[in-house]
Amino acid sequence: MFASLEKYYGLFRIRAKGITVYKGDFVVTLLLRVLFPVLMIFVWTAVYVTTGTTKIAGFSLLGIYAYFLITASLAPFRSDIDDMIGSDVLTGAIAVFLVRPITYLLDSIITDLSTVVVGFFTLTVPILALAVLFVPLNASLLLFGLFGVEAIAAYLISMLLEIMVGLLAVYFTSYAGMAAVINRCMSFFGGGLLPLSFFPSQISTVLSYLPFQFLYYVPAATLSGSISVQSSLFSLAIAAIWIVGLFVAAKFAWRAAKKHINAVGV
Repeated sequence: MFASLEKYYGLFRIRAKGITVYKGDFVVTLLLRVLFPVLMIFVWTAVYVTTGTTKIAGFSLLGIYAYFLITASLAPFRSDIDDMIGSDVLTGAIAVFLVRPITYLLDSIITDLSTVVVGFFTLTVPILALAVLFVPLNASLLLFGLFGVEAIAAYLISMLLEIMVGLLAVYFTSYAGMAAVINRCMSFFGGGLLPLSFFPSQISTVLSYLPFQFLYYVPAATLSGSISVQSSLFSLAIAAIWIVGLFVAAKFAWRAAKKHINAVGV
């Protein structure tokens, strides 16, 4: 058991070092993800200023700044595993991994996880420090602790969803467009464009039981103090159920996809 853990840790270190050596793509990807929340800050600033509104759905302008800074800090927790899987399937490179002693999905998850860890220290921590110093973000240690757990849940949900998105390449050779649309919808319904409390009450109620809210809204609303601790704990219970369900779904999707994979792709 310990030998296996050491093997996986060694693989993780190799992947993490690879990111720091070839950091151009990594930095550009993270900056592009951060760019959208920053643009949303300018957009909502214009909305508040031009309408003269002080609060929308309980969010002041400073609250909006805090919310989108926190969503920007969550950028490393959005999984890129769909791009890896889709590319490997379409090029046929996945066939090489299927004969290796380590399972393909585990290798992909370790690679993906290494980007999360590196991104956490290079992006998440600096942005949260910026929010604390300049917004200001008056969050307690309890809220930071809840945020940390919710960020992990966000990654697990994102990773499991993206595995299934990436496996679409097994069935559709032009899956990239589909994946892009799916990811945009996930961001929108996850609170990346606006807090979910801005939606009509009926829609926000439905969204509160879907997994997408954990990608952005729940962690950001928790740390900014927009929702109560009790609501955060209830959301974490829902997240745990979704993680189990998505794990089972991803496992079945992988088994089904393997039957269609051959040495030249799909």
